Parts: sequence; C-alpha cells; structure tokens
Amino acid sequence: IRDADRTLSFLLTPGGVVTGQVRMRGSEQPMAGAFIAVKEEGGSGDLELSAGGDVITDADGRFTLTGVSSGALTLRAFGRGFASAQPTSVQLGVAEHISEVIVYVEAAYTVSGFVVSASDKTKAISGVMTGAFNLSPGALYAAVSPSANDGYFEILGVRPGDYMVGAIAQDQVPSLMGVNISVKDKDVSDVVVALESGATLRGVVEPATTARISIELATDNPGFADIPKFMSAALVGAQADEEGRFTLRAVPPGSWK
Repeated sequence: IRDADRTLSFLLTPGGVVTGQVRMRGSEQPMAGAFIAVKEEGGSGDLELSAGGDVITDADGRFTLTGVSSGALTLRAFGRGFASAQPTSVQLGVAEHISEVIVYVEAAYTVSGFVVSASDKTKAISGVMTGAFNLSPGALYAAVSPSANDGYFEILGVRPGDYMVGAIAQDQVPSLMGVNISVKDKDVSDVVVALESGATLRGVVEPATTARISIELATDNPGFADIPKFMSAALVGAQADEEGRFTLRAVPPGSWK
C-alpha cells in the first residue's frame, strides 16, 4: 500500500467436510488430543509431513475438518506418544461431506529440548519454530508451537529413525541441519539447538528503486558441505525502499554475492 487504496477480489470455491475418528491400530482405542494434518496427494512428493493443524480430536478421538479442498487427499494424525505410520486417503468432491473416516496411529515419540544463543548458551530464544527431518525415507515433523520463553520446544509424534533437528527464527541465522538425533524406542529430550545472530548488511540500490535483495554463495564449485549454507541463504532477504535503501539481517558467516 503506497499512496492509494487497492481493491482485491477473491473467488471462493465451496469447501468440503470430513468427519471421522483417530484410533490406535490393534487396540481400536480412540485417541484424544490428536492433531490432524491434511495435504493433497502428491503435493509434497513422498515427504511424510506432520506439521500442525488447527483441528484436534475430542475426548472420543473424533474430528471435523471444514473448508476442505476437493480432490485426492491424505490425512495423518499425531500427538503425544503416537502418530500415523501410513496416511489415510480420501477422495473428496466439491462441497462433499464424508463421514466416519478412520485414521489409525501407532506408537511414536516426543523430541524436546531448548533453543539458545550460540554466543551465550544460558540465553534462551523464544518464538522459534523447530522441526525434525530426514532425507531418507523423507519425513518432516514440525513443532506445533514456537519455543517458549525459556526456549523449550516439543516435537510430537516422531516415528523411529535418524533425524536432524533444526530451527528458524526471526533475526537469527537458520539452523536447518543443526543437531543429529536418533529416535528408537523412547522420547528424546534435552536437545539443544544453538542459533547465531549473524551479520547485518546495509546498503543502497542505484539508481534508487524498490527491489528485492537476496544473497547467494560466492563459490564456483559448491560441495556437499555447502548445502546448509545454500538452505540458509534462501531464507535471507530484504526489500529495498523507494530510496533504494535496504537492510539484510541474520546473514550467515561466509562469502556471499
């Protein structure tokens, strides 16, 4: 918004409704307090995704999803001590109402710990989004809420496997491949993710104009060790104002263009 009003128009499609229940596989026990994650089939490749959602099952393990897009969808459930090993597929028409969908879960674990400053590990960092991911077979588990005032975080419903725990925060260098952990048959606690504040770069675009400012690694022969830097660089950017002035924050150490 600059010096004039703007009018934006939107075309809405009637959403569908999906109701059902989350149960423990084998015992058929209803699972209360389960988060429901929904995605389009093929929307994230083969990546297993458990990342938040506003819908939580009631005391009887029941849920209602409203405003759901039509098409082929997959549903997963996760919570403290359990998660879906396989998704439940649903084919939903425009504004269709599908009921009695059963989403099964199995035993899973909680990864917890603290986010701190790399320069002073006694200093907690709040408001940080954390997650555990691996590349094979491909899974991402995100915390359902940012880190607390004391830096504490919890990632629920993590299936057994080897993971990297990372974090993203405003004005901090992203730590996307921060801490290696192994989840076997119990919860993993006291994971410490340390974030660096990084450098601040200020400058100007000439001739003066609004522009998007980004960075890229200054190397002609990137290697495997540079992957974390490439990932961090993708999250660093700024908008130059009408005078061309910009400020880049949380720039990782290294040589950049």
